[in-house]
Amino acid sequence: MKWKSIALDVVSFNICIDCLGRVGKVREAKDHLEYMRQVGISPHMITCIMMIRCYFKVGKVDKATDLLFQMMKMECDPDEIIIYSLLSILYKASREDEAWKLFNKMQHIHISPTIVTYNILINGLGNDGKIKEMIDLLKEMWVRRCPSNVITCNSILDGLYKNGEVDLACRTMQRMQRTRCKPDDFTYNILIDGLIKGDMIDDACQLFNRMKD
Repeated sequence: MKWKSIALDVVSFNICIDCLGRVGKVREAKDHLEYMRQVGISPHMITCIMMIRCYFKVGKVDKATDLLFQMMKMECDPDEIIIYSLLSILYKASREDEAWKLFNKMQHIHISPTIVTYNILINGLGNDGKIKEMIDLLKEMWVRRCPSNVITCNSILDGLYKNGEVDLACRTMQRMQRTRCKPDDFTYNILIDGLIKGDMIDDACQLFNRMKD
């Protein structure tokens, strides 16, 4: 594949695949990827990332997951943002087993979980009502010395309240106040909603009045 005797290289194909992906032309992007291999040009990590983004754009999560796992088998470290995006998409699609498989694969190829990774999984576990697993994952964060942030705390509180763990949620809030994790407006909204649902109306009113002060 040449034009005016100038051979196209991996960079040229990457540009084409990226452009096709941006306009949702998955089939054409995949054809370019296959042609690269036919002419003896090995796809680069960036090529794979662009292709995964292309699959994301048109909602083909299975294809994106398969390609990501292929990258990992080839010991080709994928972009962390791609992993975060895929973890979030898998959990939203109720495909928790695949999300955890991806989480374990990350560590196998020495991509250490970050606060973003933990927040996605903690939020997913809370929404699924898996309180023990959620708390265990929080403890794993502490063991790894990965400091929690307000998003972590909000996800923990939301998961606890949704599953009727009002006392544990209150203790978590107290611990949060003793650390550098400063509550935000979402934190207080979660607390007030949880207290009301737990028939602790007076406590909810007191908290609301403190917020006004």
